[in-house]
Amino acid sequence: MSAAEVIEQIKGMAANERAEIARFIAENSNSLSRRIHSVSTEPDGLPVIRANGGVITSQLVHEIESLTP
Repeated sequence: MSAAEVIEQIKGMAANERAEIARFIAENSNSLSRRIHSVSTEPDGLPVIRANGGVITSQLVHEIESLTP
């Protein structure tokens, strides 16, 4: 089965089933896109953390803290 076929099947599912699939993928994905983040300083001097999808996990916080001198 191709990815396009899987996507079409998912589109045909009820909203609660699509949400369950999305939750499974988010919790079990090891893709690099989940690890993309940036830390910058705003003009007022405060740090800003931007995470892909707006989600900051404890693992991401640990990774960022390990980069702090």
